[in-house]
Amino acid sequence: MDCDPMDIDLKSVLNFRDIGGIPGHMNKTIREGLIFRSAHPDRISKKDAEKLISLKIRTIIDLRAPHENYKKPKRIDNTSKLS
Repeated sequence: MDCDPMDIDLKSVLNFRDIGGIPGHMNKTIREGLIFRSAHPDRISKKDAEKLISLKIRTIIDLRAPHENYKKPKRIDNTSKLS
């Protein structure tokens, strides 16, 4: 199952969205389907995790503070996690 990055609705993760289209360095635009952001990644359900896997996300960068990250870690299969 491949998901369209512009049409992904996660029920368990707030504010999940593609940031593609935003101007980046040297007036270049961030490519759609490349970088996504969300709130509360630790709350993801199994069904929503499967949707993320279908987007072929390879790396998750967790910007929560260390005390938040260790308190509620969450792992998505087939991804690397950077904190």
